[in-house]
This record gives sequence, structure tokens and C-alpha cells, in this order.
Amino acid sequence: MHRTIKITVMILLWIFVAAFVVVFDRRAARHRAETKVRALAVDIVDSLRDETLVSSDAVRRWIAGSKIATVGVPLAEVDLAGIEQAILRNGFVERANAYVTYDGELRVEVSQRRPLLRLLVDGYDCYVTADGFVFPAPRSASAFVPVVTGSYAPPVPPKYVGRVEDHIASRVAESEARIVEMQYEKVPLFQSDKAVEDSLRSVRRMRIKKGLFESHDHFDERVAALRREWLRLFVGAGTPDAPSWESFYRDPNSQLFSARTLEVREQYRRHGLQIERLHAEPDDHLGLMLGFVGHLIGLEAEALAVGDGAAAGEAADEQESFLVEHVLPWLAAWRYSVDAHASSDYFRGTGAFVFGLCARYAQRFGVAFDREGQVFKRK
Repeated sequence: MHRTIKITVMILLWIFVAAFVVVFDRRAARHRAETKVRALAVDIVDSLRDETLVSSDAVRRWIAGSKIATVGVPLAEVDLAGIEQAILRNGFVERANAYVTYDGELRVEVSQRRPLLRLLVDGYDCYVTADGFVFPAPRSASAFVPVVTGSYAPPVPPKYVGRVEDHIASRVAESEARIVEMQYEKVPLFQSDKAVEDSLRSVRRMRIKKGLFESHDHFDERVAALRREWLRLFVGAGTPDAPSWESFYRDPNSQLFSARTLEVREQYRRHGLQIERLHAEPDDHLGLMLGFVGHLIGLEAEALAVGDGAAAGEAADEQESFLVEHVLPWLAAWRYSVDAHASSDYFRGTGAFVFGLCARYAQRFGVAFDREGQVFKRK
């Protein structure tokens, strides 16, 4: 008996609650339809201590400029989301919250960003926050923060609004998409050279999968493993598994800092160049020598840009002689060592890519890789 009464009371109570909610909702909807916005109030919350980048007058101008009706409009018809978007278009606004009160007041709460510094360099006048958000400096106000000047090119366009890492990520995605397009367009650079095709295939295999980033522990372990492999291949406690010095492959006793090392050092010196770890790192390291070739390519490009054909020809001739005399004779042996001793696709792909790139560039000078003899020869 008591159980039946309890159940009946509970059912009646829930019916009452449901009826109250329905009635209240209808009355609220009717109130929102009949009550009009009587005033607009703007509140700048968590403002900077001594200055502000956002003023209530500026917020009112942004709302007016958006053509969104406010005062005199029924509460139900106010475009709150549109008001928030109109305010958030200004990069120095971090958050915007628009809502209407029961008595018809439209309230807008705005929180401004806190700049860490101001970039004032060529073509740039913007603020940067601690979390890497960039936005143009407003004309009507300024924040008292350190100003960075000088010769510096930020990695974003001058009027960019957003996080730097987001812009870089989008550019990387565009580059990767373009690489894929180039492969299917059959650009001559990739069309006929099997070494480059092999390198691209290896690079694709070594792409880090999305799941690797889902676990920071897994990612850290992977990076640590690659570092250990790098030390084993190219540094070594004794002799590395894949040495990257010309003298190791071409000196009869694999002696470092041999006469060939000094020849390379002399060519650097003629261009006013000197490696940072002189006498500690052999000058004929593959990475250093390819960097020097890149320097010569830059000189050729500069000469061509000003119409100096003679200087451009000299730079091209020096590229050819340096590659033929110091890089290409042992490049195949180096790649074989990397391929034989690498335990990951990452470093196998690196070896294939470097070899394929050099082989393709050597064709500019009429030098091609003879697969049968495993040597570079003039055509």
C-alpha cells in the first residue's frame, strides 16, 4: 500500500515538474519575442594593468560596422553569435561573450590578449603573445611591452592573425601536397632517374605515422632510438659504421685529416670560409662539403641575377670540379655503408635521398652514375 502511494506521488511530482518546465519555456519564449533590447552594455574584463588595447567604444563601433541590429530588436532576434564573430575578427581580442538579460539589456563581455612583445621590423608592426599568437598592432592604442627591431623576417605574413605554429603547419601541408602532385605530374626531375625514385620511396616509408604523436612517451622513445642510431652510424665511439669523410674512403689507410682534407680546407679558405670546429672536425665531411656546394650555387644565382655571366660561369665550373674531385668518387660507397648498417627506414631514406640528389645534380655537368661499375662517369 505504502509502495503504491509512493509511486503515485512520484509520478504526480514528475508530471508537475514537466508541466512547469513547459509553461515556463513558453512564457520565456513569449517574453523574448515581446521584450526588446533597451540598452547595450560593454564590459572589458581582465584588462591590462596600465593600458588597454580594446575600449568599449571600439567594441560598439565593431558591432555597428557589422550591421547587426541591437537596440530596439526583440531579444529572440538578436544575432549573438554574429556579434561575437564581429568582435573576434580583431586579433587583439581573445574572447567575446554576448548575451541578453531578462530585463532587455544586451551585454557584451570582451577579454583582450596579453602581448609578450612587439615586433617592429621591415613591413611588420605586430604583437606576439606568450603562446605564439600574432596580431597586428592596433592604431588607436598600444601596450607597454619590449619592442623587437632589426633585420628579422618572421615566419608569417605581415598582417597575419593567428598562431605561428598553425601557419607553419599549413605551409608544411601545402608543400607535402605539392610534392605528391609533382610525382604524378612526371616532372623531368623525378621521371628518369631511378636513384631519385628510390630515395622518394624511402622517404615515404620513413614518414612518421599519426599514432606516433598520440603518445609522447612513444615519440620520445622513437627520437632517442634515432639518436642512438645516428651516433652509431655517423659518429661512433670508435670508427662509425658509415663514416662521412672523404679521407676515410680515399686515403689508403683511411686516415682522417689527410692531404685531401687540407685541399678541401684550402678551397673553403679561398672563399673566406672556415668551419667552426677547425682541427676537431675534418673539413671533408660530406655535410660540410655539400654546404659548400650550396654556397657556390648561391654565388652563381647572385651573378646571374645581376647579369654577370662570367662570374656565374666561374661558380658553375667550381661546382663541377669540386663535385667530381671530392664528392662523387666515394658517394656510392658511403651510401652502401648507410644502407648496409642502418636499422631504420629513416636513415636508409636519408642516404638514398642524398645520393639521388647529388646524382641528379651531377647530370647538369654531364656526369652520370654507372650502375654496373658503381662509379660516376662522364657521359
